[in-house]
Amino acid sequence: MELYNYFTSANGETSVELLKKEFKDFPFTLDFVWILGKKYNALHDIEELRAVISSKIWFSYR
Repeated sequence: MELYNYFTSANGETSVELLKKEFKDFPFTLDFVWILGKKYNALHDIEELRAVISSKIWFSYR
């Protein structure tokens, strides 16, 4: 999965960096996975779940 680091510096210049990071796949579970109010089955909907996760922009304040 590729992550993009997007930020605007103090002088107004915008920068986008590609971050390469290895992620573990979803663990084997019989529980449902909820992403933004939608329920997914980690065993049967794994491809759709991966696509949803990689298509969202995730923010953190830390």
